[in-house]
Amino acid sequence: MKLRHPRLAVALAVGVVGLFTFGAVSSAGAATFPMKAFLETGQSTTMFNVQGASFRARCTSGSNPSLGANVLIARIVGTASNGITKVNGVDEDEVAYNHDNDDFDTGEVTDLLNDSTSGDGFEHEVGAQADYMGSGGSPIVNANYSTEQSNDNEGDTPLPVGANCAVWGAFETF
Repeated sequence: MKLRHPRLAVALAVGVVGLFTFGAVSSAGAATFPMKAFLETGQSTTMFNVQGASFRARCTSGSNPSLGANVLIARIVGTASNGITKVNGVDEDEVAYNHDNDDFDTGEVTDLLNDSTSGDGFEHEVGAQADYMGSGGSPIVNANYSTEQSNDNEGDTPLPVGANCAVWGAFETF
């Protein structure tokens, strides 16, 4: 088969490739990562690290009598200066909460849960969103997540998913 207008075919092919390339370029820079921590009693993990912040979770062991075992603690920890954090959520008691720090510096923490220092455990089960922006506007991290804990101070009865403390959702970075 002979093409009548080979230049037109090439132009159309380049146009289609350019269209797909343009679409890929416009979404470049954004990436999605799982936010997942399934923890046994006494375990801790870093869920995600970016320049300036570390997202961490811990399932208490009961060594602190005011907390007991299997209390979920989840936080953003500052690893550089001059970031910003915002956390908004609703706990299982249907209490809305927000935590923020407009000058988030090294060593500072922003709780991902509603009052992660109380000993009753129920404020640690939430549906929430957390945002972090580093100095100068980069990186930007958005996390949408849920949490659950077994509330079993002996650690014998894990959640049906096989852990005593769980965090799940997604991180999106820009």
